[in-house]
Amino acid sequence: MGAQEDDPCAACDDVHFFLARGNNEPYPGRQGMLVEATCNGLASCGYEDLYYSALYTDLSCQTTYDGSIAGHKQMTAYAEKCPHSKIILAGYSQGGQIAGDILGGGGGVSFNGCLQPDAPAMDPESSPGNKSEYCHVHFCTHF
Repeated sequence: MGAQEDDPCAACDDVHFFLARGNNEPYPGRQGMLVEATCNGLASCGYEDLYYSALYTDLSCQTTYDGSIAGHKQMTAYAEKCPHSKIILAGYSQGGQIAGDILGGGGGVSFNGCLQPDAPAMDPESSPGNKSEYCHVHFCTHF
């Protein structure tokens, strides 16, 4: 067995982005450029998309909630697998609301009058909250 196979974090990035895209954007959304610019010149840097429907419909409160829950799950799984990685959460538009909801909790009436189910806040004292290095939220849709 080689050294890479023995290392459970062999596929881990030193810097890892979680991207929450905006309404009607394909993956990875506008933030793909942020990843490219940040990762340029770094030996170990990557990203993954948070999985949710970004279609703007009357279900936007539910899909925002779904993105928040997916973000918690995906970030927790990555932090458990890769405890030494620096984690960056970035969101634009609906994804900005999702990123904010992941960090601070979500729920309530949204911009279009729909009622979003309550979502838990990430605990800053435990993983993955204590692994997050940076959060970029742009054009959040929640008031």
